[in-house]
Parts: sequence; C-alpha cells; structure tokens
Amino acid sequence: MTETIEQRVCNVLYTATPGGVREILPRMSLKVDLELDEELVVEAIVDLEDDFGIDIDDAEWEKVQTVGDVVALVTAKVDQ
Repeated sequence: MTETIEQRVCNVLYTATPGGVREILPRMSLKVDLELDEELVVEAIVDLEDDFGIDIDDAEWEKVQTVGDVVALVTAKVDQ
C-alpha cells in the first residue's frame, strides 16, 4: 500500500519533532504544537526535499505555518 503525500509529510514532521507529540494533524502549528525551532524546521525542509525530490525555497517556506500548509506546499510541488 502506498502512502499518501499527507502521510509522508506527517512522517517526516513526526521524525523532526523533539518528542511528546502522539499524533500530527493538519491544523497543528509547526512552531507551537510541534515545537519545531528554526534548526528543526531546516532539517524538516531538507528531509521533505529529499523524500519528495523537490526544492522548497525560503520565500515559499515563510508562508507555511501549519501541517496542512506543508501538505499543500509539497502537493503543489509534486504536481508541477
């Protein structure tokens, strides 16, 4: 069974979190709910780029605030 883009994104973000998060939902904030600081965000971006074979530039990432935003961005990049 193949994973959806959302599942793959959530797996990458789950790996990036410092721990304590049991479930990742689209409405969750990267900084507040997942407690991702700048260093962890950079690691997550690199992992997402590697996992999906895409490039995410800083201007695009600055607009991202929630898990749902990440899924939308990655989906748009994969569909290009």
